[in-house]
Amino acid sequence: MPVRKFHSVADMPGAQPRTPLDPDNLRLACSLTQLAYWLHPMKHIPGVRKYRSIEEAWQARQEWVRSQLRRPAGLGAEGGGLDDVQEARRRQSLLVSHRRSERETLEFIEQAADTRGWK
Repeated sequence: MPVRKFHSVADMPGAQPRTPLDPDNLRLACSLTQLAYWLHPMKHIPGVRKYRSIEEAWQARQEWVRSQLRRPAGLGAEGGGLDDVQEARRRQSLLVSHRRSERETLEFIEQAADTRGWK
């Protein structure tokens, strides 16, 4: 089969729509959420914090979210080099590769993907 190329994502055909209110949709959403957490777990610091204002609490939350987004998955807050990031991704991939939910997610992606024209 020849490879199909597109000038932009907008030119690509979309995935087949799923049946509304299908119980399988919730199961799939939960397994995708679980996969996302396994690939990049959020680090929560235990304890209670007091803030003088709602603005101060909101700012602290925004800083926490930014710190989670900056930290490469599987590494400490200080991060690491490219080799560390690749090793962390490999390790996380191996962690989820044998999970039933991972197999189901991959099956869904294969069913939803437009593979016409792929080799």
